[in-house]
Amino acid sequence: MIARWRGRLLQVFAGLALAAPAAPSDASVPLCRARVVLDPPTAVVGQQVRYTLRILRRQDVMDVRWERNLSFPALRAEWLPGSSGGEAPGPDGESYRLFEERRALFPARTGLLEIPAASMICRGPRGEEAAEIAAATLTVVPAPEPVPDDWTGVVGEVRLRASASTTRLRLGESVRVRLVVEGAANVWDAKPRLIERLEAPELEVFTGEEDLARDAGRALTLRRYLTYDLVPRRAGRFVVPALSVTWLDPDTGRFMQARTEATPVDVEPAALTPPPADEPTEASPPRVPASRLPLGTLLLVPVAAGAAWWALRRRRPAGDAETGETQGDAMAEAQRHESAGDALAAAAALSRAVRLRLEPDVPDARNRSTEELFARVHDDAGRDLVVLLQRLDRARFTRDGSLSEVRSVREAIATLRDPHDEATP
Repeated sequence: MIARWRGRLLQVFAGLALAAPAAPSDASVPLCRARVVLDPPTAVVGQQVRYTLRILRRQDVMDVRWERNLSFPALRAEWLPGSSGGEAPGPDGESYRLFEERRALFPARTGLLEIPAASMICRGPRGEEAAEIAAATLTVVPAPEPVPDDWTGVVGEVRLRASASTTRLRLGESVRVRLVVEGAANVWDAKPRLIERLEAPELEVFTGEEDLARDAGRALTLRRYLTYDLVPRRAGRFVVPALSVTWLDPDTGRFMQARTEATPVDVEPAALTPPPADEPTEASPPRVPASRLPLGTLLLVPVAAGAAWWALRRRRPAGDAETGETQGDAMAEAQRHESAGDALAAAAALSRAVRLRLEPDVPDARNRSTEELFARVHDDAGRDLVVLLQRLDRARFTRDGSLSEVRSVREAIATLRDPHDEATP
């Protein structure tokens, strides 16, 4: 009896084994899989598009590196922090670890813009294996008609904040207006209209320094800082005008407007008597425009920045622990883009290289504004690097940038770099 039941149980287990799908063997399961997602797949010129590369790595994968790097021709590409961790099932039932590589893309023209294919090398127990990343196509359309006269190409919601340094002054003094344009949009295209709106017959307007800060998360939020010095030509009351930026809502196709409030300023006549000679007065040193600096001083700027770069390189290697990109990788990519005549992409790569160099001394330097970096570096070399980063940001986000400016920064770095002091990947 016992033998008969044992035989029947063996038959049942054998049937179940035949019916169950066979577990995939090591050789049949790819080490890595990759898929590209564009959100949205159709955009307006200047609109932010989120590029996500979903990488599935098998549990036994020990290392992943680029074979052909990602590239984004005809698009302004900005790095976004990736994510790692968690598991995702593959189509073959294998368990994968999930990693996402992200970029914020801003199309520069209409048409079908292709993002070229790329590839990576995954290393597992049985050796290395290439994983292809398919090309992607972004459809870029023009803005809907009719286009308002005061629209300068800003796509996506923006917010404005303005403040005046004073609302009462004497004739001959000035009031400084600080303006912040913020949003997950191409805020650099808002600048020309803002300058025009500040002009007034009773005021003399001087454009001050500009800066750009980044908040990189699921999307890229930018804050553009603009300063204007207004000098009244007569006593009385004048108004710092309400400023506005017209932006396109890509979801509805409607043009919207962000505004600030007008600020009245009272100007009193100039003082008739100067202060006593024995009473010291404080005065700010005159600010010399960069265009009037001696040529020798201007030439020293890239040299000083390059020397700072070289000094920091000798202290420790810099690299991105998540993507594996090193400072040397970013420099090489910048040179490739420069050779292709793409100043924007070259400047973006150089900017990544500078931020990677600052990362060991300033945690999360990749996501900090230049103001935050200035506050966190504690030596002249670090501050020189932040000045260099400001030059690169101006080359990328203003119409003053050029390929020659980007080349001068890269050549200064390459000239002063010790060829025997190689960065460790």
